[in-house]
Amino acid sequence: MYKFLKLLILVVLPCSIYSQEHKTEYTIPIDSVRSIYNHATHTEYDFLIGREYKTYHFQKKHSPIFNGKFCNGTLYWKNRTFKDLLISYDTFKDEIIVRSLFTSGVTASVVLSQNRIDSFAINTDLTTHHFEYLNPEEYTASDALGGYYEIIYQNKLQLVYKHRSRKLVEEGLTIYVPEIHKYLAIDNKLYKINSKQQLFKLFPEKKKMIKQKVSSFQCSYKKLSTSHLVDIIKYLESL
Repeated sequence: MYKFLKLLILVVLPCSIYSQEHKTEYTIPIDSVRSIYNHATHTEYDFLIGREYKTYHFQKKHSPIFNGKFCNGTLYWKNRTFKDLLISYDTFKDEIIVRSLFTSGVTASVVLSQNRIDSFAINTDLTTHHFEYLNPEEYTASDALGGYYEIIYQNKLQLVYKHRSRKLVEEGLTIYVPEIHKYLAIDNKLYKINSKQQLFKLFPEKKKMIKQKVSSFQCSYKKLSTSHLVDIIKYLESL
């Protein structure tokens, strides 16, 4: 840090002297100073603060790991972006895990401290899934938990999914059953919409129109795809 302060002094002083001699004011863009600071004090592993990840010993097809494996992804932390990382998301513990190969040649899987990561993205074979940390003090609901939510749609209304896993014992084996809890964010409040009755309760005056929209997909509300649900929300925004 002392070396860095000396560097800043060397950068700033010449400008001040030049300004005094020629009676002309010069300024150093704050982005330039920030760039110098980041280069001098940060590394590509800044986000890797946490404990070693302990893998599960499950013998069934269901996994508490989102998409069942590590995937290419991106982390967003303190206005910085870390790309091309191997990331997995533990839906049972609500934890982000990063697998990294260090310059020493050691590969490690690290559980990242939750309060350090603002959001992250996981690239699967089909699409990119974006997750954000939602603070329970900012988003209130009767049964919603704080933690990471997948952002499905965001406009006037916001559709988010909470991926979770239930731990069960079946035939003497521990299994993890994946669940998706669907929420609609309205005015910083999360409302569960896993059933059409829950959606009707939010928009009682639009109940008939919602029924007609759901019927147009020729399937029950429980079997609606994510794209169908997004279409319904867009329809609600247009009314």
